[in-house]
Amino acid sequence: MYRFSFDYTIDDKYRLLIPANFREELGEQFVVSRGIGGACIWLLSMQQWEERIESKLKRPAPVTQQVMDLERFLYLDLQEGRLDKEGRLCLSKRLLDFAKIDVPSALQVAGLNWRIEIWAKNQWRATDGEMKGDVLLQTFRELDKPLEATVAEPASTDAIVSAVPSE
Repeated sequence: MYRFSFDYTIDDKYRLLIPANFREELGEQFVVSRGIGGACIWLLSMQQWEERIESKLKRPAPVTQQVMDLERFLYLDLQEGRLDKEGRLCLSKRLLDFAKIDVPSALQVAGLNWRIEIWAKNQWRATDGEMKGDVLLQTFRELDKPLEATVAEPASTDAIVSAVPSE
């Protein structure tokens, strides 16, 4: 589990020093991807990537535009993470552009349970300012509620067949 937040900088060669207490849990190989829910970059151990992301995408599901868009979003700029001897990660220009990170600049590196998020300092402050206390409190209370089994009914084959254009 990742905890704590750190102020770091990215150098002009797109390298970011990863906090020492995050390195061991990330492992030698990890995943670097676009973050969902904000202009940030996610770092996930291979195990977390497979359990939290890929397992959901591998489930049988209807092929919808939304599912395809999500797959493109996650995989488009996906990068295999490897640290150099000094514990630095070299980020791709495309990921930096997505996260609105200028080089060199100040960053916020935040350990958030099962993932690490990398934010441009100004984006982090803006996102932090958008969080509403009452919504956060309600969400926290919702975590105590038991999970309900929700199983989506499969679409009927008639509906799928009728959605396919005939030639």
